[in-house]
Amino acid sequence: PITPLSPWMASPNGTGNCRASIALETSMSYSIIDEVMACLQLLMNSKYGIQAVMMFPDAVRHMTLALDVSSYNIRQKVLVLLAVLAVYSDTGHGVVVDSLEYLKVIRYEKNRF
Repeated sequence: PITPLSPWMASPNGTGNCRASIALETSMSYSIIDEVMACLQLLMNSKYGIQAVMMFPDAVRHMTLALDVSSYNIRQKVLVLLAVLAVYSDTGHGVVVDSLEYLKVIRYEKNRF
């Protein structure tokens, strides 16, 4: 993934193909995703925060896309947030099911699970 910080991580020879740069970019991306999930977790600690998140199904879809990262910590946070939304109300359950359907389509899979 390309981040706004990518130009700062160019290799010493200027080609941008340094493996260390790619590893740094990936770890920075994971760090950013982890911080976003932590912020969403704090937001969803109240019923008003949960309702606000449910008002933006696209945000839940994008959050669900984080299940594709290799970091177990990030996956666990995403699953906890999805579980909170699903248990909160029927609307939340619908949003979660819709986001899992979206993930299925993005992955070109036959089934959700």
